[in-house]
Amino acid sequence: MKTKKCCKCKDVKSVIEFYKWTHGKDGYSTYCRICTREFRKTPKAKAAYKLRYDKDKEKFKLKSKTWYNNNKARHRATDIEWRSRNKDHSKKSNWKKNNIQITLGIRFTIDDYNKKLIECNHKCEICESDGSGFTQGLIVDHDHKTSLFRGILCNNCNLMLGHTKDSISVLENTIKYLKRSRNEL
Repeated sequence: MKTKKCCKCKDVKSVIEFYKWTHGKDGYSTYCRICTREFRKTPKAKAAYKLRYDKDKEKFKLKSKTWYNNNKARHRATDIEWRSRNKDHSKKSNWKKNNIQITLGIRFTIDDYNKKLIECNHKCEICESDGSGFTQGLIVDHDHKTSLFRGILCNNCNLMLGHTKDSISVLENTIKYLKRSRNEL
């Protein structure tokens, strides 16, 4: 197996331990993967990356978009796998991002979520499904104007409320429409 010496830590390692790099003489990076990761965390490396990014944002965006389009299934599988391992974390980060509160000034927590799940028997409060057909399971619904928690819903019911912009009149008209169409049959 081919070996190479890292310019940073001076260890001789297998080329598998190095990132591929087209500018290198042998096609590999001069630093091993561990040293490269450590270097990328430094302020100097972050500043250099920001300069390159700011210089040609469109190129970076296109490269990122192209990678995503070529690897959608891989990206989706990784995302699903991460969410299944980190259920509480992904829920909490979503609640934090949306600033969901149980009452004014008091943030919604995982304990509040578990309490509410028990209160609604682990079912959507609108359609009473268990949310098993969705990646995120049952989700937290909140008022977008006040950020206050409203209830536990499945993804379909949450989207329905979002698409109607929480308008009671639109939902009442939807009910009338469905009743009228059923009477015509």
